[in-house]
Amino acid sequence: MNLNSLGYIMNNKCPWGAPLPPLLNAPGSCSYPLNTFQIPDASFKCTLPQRLINSKNKRSFPSQFSSLLAISLLLLNSISLLLLNFISLLLLISISLLFLNFISLQLLNFIYLLLLNFIYLLLLNFISLLLLNSISLLLLNSIYLLLLNFISLLLLNSISLFTLQFHFLMSRMRRIISLFLSFFVLAQLISKNV
Repeated sequence: MNLNSLGYIMNNKCPWGAPLPPLLNAPGSCSYPLNTFQIPDASFKCTLPQRLINSKNKRSFPSQFSSLLAISLLLLNSISLLLLNFISLLLLISISLLFLNFISLQLLNFIYLLLLNFIYLLLLNFISLLLLNSISLLLLNSIYLLLLNFISLLLLNSISLFTLQFHFLMSRMRRIISLFLSFFVLAQLISKNV
């Protein structure tokens, strides 16, 4: 058994270092036999004051364990708070990056759709203009050809009619001239006979 833990005196002194008092079993003193030169043994029990007992109990192993436990709990709390802060920062960064990626993808899709619509409209306008130009050119060419054909036909008809009429007139004139000449010759013959 540990004598010091039970409060027994050693070397004729109390555990707190005070000399042995002359009174037996006095409060805050150590009990010892009448012969002060006797070697102390287990019967020399020391009665400590209550405040010293309390202070000694405060310095015991459970109090040290509780202080160590409190320090370890504080360290664990600080480490857990740091980890939670780090995880929350990581989550915030990941959420912000996801949100930024989503916004950037939406913007890229919007710009891509705008460009596609613009190119599509340009192509449609170009094709429509080409078609309209080709149709208009075809119509103009057809109208021009029709007009040319009509004018050429009119000219040909007029020329042919003019030639026919001229030929008819020339034939009439020849007949008239031949009749006039025949009448003139007949008149001369009649005048000579008379």
